[in-house]
Amino acid sequence: MLLPVRKYSLKVLLLLLIAGVWASTLYAQEQQPYSAKSGAERVQELQKACRSLDSALIAGDTITLDLLLDEQVRFKHSNGWEETKKDLLDHIRTGYLHYTKITQPDSAGITPWTGKKGGYWHDHFVERSLYVTGVIAGSPFEVKLKTREHWIWKNTGWRLADRESIKLD
Repeated sequence: MLLPVRKYSLKVLLLLLIAGVWASTLYAQEQQPYSAKSGAERVQELQKACRSLDSALIAGDTITLDLLLDEQVRFKHSNGWEETKKDLLDHIRTGYLHYTKITQPDSAGITPWTGKKGGYWHDHFVERSLYVTGVIAGSPFEVKLKTREHWIWKNTGWRLADRESIKLD
């Protein structure tokens, strides 16, 4: 009686193994490593990551923010306030900080950083001018900023490692 169950279990296990290998092959083709992408593709993906960051901040999408932010990220605000990843996610989850609008009048200027890792460029700085509105601790704010963001390539995507902001008049 146990023999037919074993044969059936082995067939199911083999099918699951084949399906898993097939699915991981498809995923690997879609998610190319950094080194397999052209410079233009990397810049486009980085600009997309910048837009995704802005959209996630406005929407309060902590899941997307968790994916886009490096574990060691620091947000250095124009007033001297500094937030860690945990701080930012907690402030958004609790409603202490809510962004209502983030607009970028100019396109992102992307400059490769001089640090090489593994023979490929894995770091880029993005400087952006932003107009930001929102509410912090119940008080509305509106500010024009110049930001300098340090993005790093990890696994299959860009992660924000550091962001500094200065207030523009």
